Amino acid sequence: MAIGTEQCLLYRPVSYFFVMDGSQHQSVSVNEQLEEKWYASPEEINEGVCTILSNIYSLGVLLFELLCQFESERAHAAAMLDLCHRIFTPTFLSENLKEAGFCLRLLHPEPSLRPTTRDILQSEVLNRFQEVFAEELSSSINRDDTESELLLHFLGLSKEKKQKHASKLMEDIACLEADIKEVEKRVIGHFSEVYAICSTDNFMVGSMGLLNSKY
Repeated sequence: MAIGTEQCLLYRPVSYFFVMDGSQHQSVSVNEQLEEKWYASPEEINEGVCTILSNIYSLGVLLFELLCQFESERAHAAAMLDLCHRIFTPTFLSENLKEAGFCLRLLHPEPSLRPTTRDILQSEVLNRFQEVFAEELSSSINRDDTESELLLHFLGLSKEKKQKHASKLMEDIACLEADIKEVEKRVIGHFSEVYAICSTDNFMVGSMGLLNSKY
């Protein structure tokens, strides 16, 4: 919309809602014009004026929609219409008291009384969001580190087990080689005895044949 000769592009996110089970559903049946009305500031609706403070108002609507859970699409639409009059759902008020107060400031009908961008960046609510995000990120990193440590421990145990198995296998092979050598010695000894006996028998047979030939 034009403000004098300047153009102001107002942010218009696609409306979505969270049902009570925590899943996210895309709102496909809600009229797009109705969605735009939800995010439009009073001055934009009444006067056709769009400023940076109008975006602040839209931010308040977005914050409410992000934090609030709705039982159904119809409940979502009803809550968004009530929000135009700065009326919050009881659940939102009970679960997000500080955030509700911050939203009321963002949704103030008088643009000049809404927080500035600097105020928003320095607000307790936004800082708390950043802390929660940092904690979740740290928790995720710690969880990854723990999983890595467990994996390394498992790999270490697996390597140690394989080394023990390899050592046991080498011992078994050494024992088998010793047994084979012992068997070979016994077999060779047995054949030597048999050969000696056979040689003796042949000698005796030959001698007897020689004696018989002489007589």
